[in-house]
Order: sequence, then structure tokens, then C-alpha cells
Amino acid sequence: MGVCIVGCFLRSFTLFCCAVSAVATYPAERVSEKIAEGEFETVPAVAMTDPKQSWILWREADGKLRLEDHFTLFDDPALMMLAAVGPWRLDPKARKEVADKVGLTGLEVLLTPDWNPQKMIVHGVSVADGKSIELVNCKVSEVEVSCKGLRHDAKFKKDKPRELFYSFHFPLLLRSLALRAKVAPNQTATVPLVELRLGKEGPELLESEAKVVYVGDEVLSIADYRFASKKYSIETTSKAGTLTSLIWLSGNDVVLAAQNQDRTLQRVLMSRFKKISDF
Repeated sequence: MGVCIVGCFLRSFTLFCCAVSAVATYPAERVSEKIAEGEFETVPAVAMTDPKQSWILWREADGKLRLEDHFTLFDDPALMMLAAVGPWRLDPKARKEVADKVGLTGLEVLLTPDWNPQKMIVHGVSVADGKSIELVNCKVSEVEVSCKGLRHDAKFKKDKPRELFYSFHFPLLLRSLALRAKVAPNQTATVPLVELRLGKEGPELLESEAKVVYVGDEVLSIADYRFASKKYSIETTSKAGTLTSLIWLSGNDVVLAAQNQDRTLQRVLMSRFKKISDF
């Protein structure tokens, strides 16, 4: 009986992962050129979570870049198990208990050619009914950042040029900040930001600032390979606190890894990379 339960769960979990991949797709009618793709893997992996994420970088007809990231992330692994079982198998009481629970499945960022975010969408899935949802949709203009969330919206009026920043375990979001320090060796590059935070009530936009420093060269080990890399420290500060991250770039600015300096010290490593065109 126990073997049957485990087998049934694994089959349900496999079907769920396929469903998540399906809801995290994006419209295909846009005329875009794929210029790079790859995968990152989080180590050490947390039990009952998916440590892998796959990404694609597109160049739009107007020269802008569009970055997709596909993954599966739930705050509580138990929610992933419930979602894997399938909403159609939940009794009414269980469905009511998870009515407001969601998982993250994807991220889409529209960038200028120099990697300045102009639009950001976080995709998700509802645990209760399995439907794909748009958790937040943010747009950046010269005068403000505006975000539309599930329950409420958020706006930030800019007093000066500020970049949109979302602290998330996707190393490519840190790339443009690291490049600021690359052009200012032995100096601290300071970048004004608008920091996006996603809480239970929806999006919050905070005035923030990043301080980026080139730490030095380092030989980085990924699986059985060793890479010569440049290491950068990125410290972002807002009223919500200070976040410190490390990022490693190759000599030609490919993102090899990133690590948040929190208690978990999880590192996100490049596990696959394919360059199709220059960017």
C-alpha cells in the first residue's frame, strides 16, 4: 500500500511539473531572435523543491532584450506536494485552506540593450485550482515605477533616475549591477534603485541603493569544471533592510554563479549555457 502511495505521488508530481512548465510559457507570436539560453541550479538544494531553473534571452525587433526564467518555487514544500496531487483531488475543506496560496513559475523582464529593466512580470500558479496567474506586472517610465498585483497595486514616483531591482535567486538580474563595478575598478559603484518586494499582500516598491565592489579574481569550480572568474559584491539597502549578494562573471561577462549572504548560503550555479548571438 505504501509503495502505491509513493508511486501515485511521484506520477502526480511529474504531471504537476509538466503542467507548471505549460503555464509558464509566453506568447509565441512576437518576432524575436533567440540569442542565448541556459540553466542554473541551486546548491545545496532544499528537500522537496526543484533546484533547477531554465532561461532564454531574446532580442526584440526594436533592439530591446527580453529575458525569460522558468522555475518552480513555493514558500512551503507542503504546498508543492498539494499542488502535485492536483486541485481536482483536494476535498472542499483543503481547497478552502489553500485558496490564497500560490507558487512562482516564471519571470519575464524587458530590458534596454544595456540591461536596464523597463518591464517585469512574475508568473505563478494557484494551488487551489491549478490556474496560471500573473502575480505582479511592473512598468518603468522616466517618472515612476508602477506595479499591478493580484490584491493591490503599487507606485513609486522617482525623484531621479532609478533602476527597478527585484531580489530573487536569478543571477542574471544582478548582471547589470556587476558591470557597473567592472568599469570602475578599485572603486565602489553606487546605483539608485527602486526595489520590488513581493509579500502576502502583494507588491511593495521601496527606495533603495546598491553599492557594488569588484572583490577580485577567483577560480570557480562548477561540477568537474574550473573557470577563471571575476567576483563582485552587491549590497542593496532599503528601509526593509540590507541584502548582500556575490556574483561571479567570466572574462566575457557570462554569469557563472551568484550567492546570497544569508544563513542558507545557497549558491546558484550555471549548469548549462549556449550563446547563439552576441549580446
